[in-house]
Amino acid sequence: MGLVSYLLGFENEAQITRDRLRGNLFENLVVMELIKQRSNQGKEPMLYFHRDNHGNEVDVIIKNRNYLIPIEIKSTTTFNKALFKNLHYYKDLVEDRMPFGILVYAGEIEQQVGNLHVINFRNLHKIEELIKDLP
Repeated sequence: MGLVSYLLGFENEAQITRDRLRGNLFENLVVMELIKQRSNQGKEPMLYFHRDNHGNEVDVIIKNRNYLIPIEIKSTTTFNKALFKNLHYYKDLVEDRMPFGILVYAGEIEQQVGNLHVINFRNLHKIEELIKDLP
């Protein structure tokens, strides 16, 4: 992230928030933190993504035993249930293999809506706590 920010000429946070690459940079930040977090625990990252030929996609899928946990990453600071669209799509696709889904975003309000968890990107450790509680 530091190298990319330097190459793009970012000198302050305001420049990043207005850049068209903000979403891509944010997604990369979250994915790299998930990889680091799992690697530091001595686990293989086991992170995947899904994209079909219709453009439906899920940013990250964590495989844990027979479970598939989808994670949608959004750089927005404002929660909206429309952000769950890809998680609902994935649930229809894999059914019972998805015990819950996760939306990671830049907003401060964390909540649970049904089996979907909304988590601030600074609290990625909560993902491992949710996975740990799986039967």
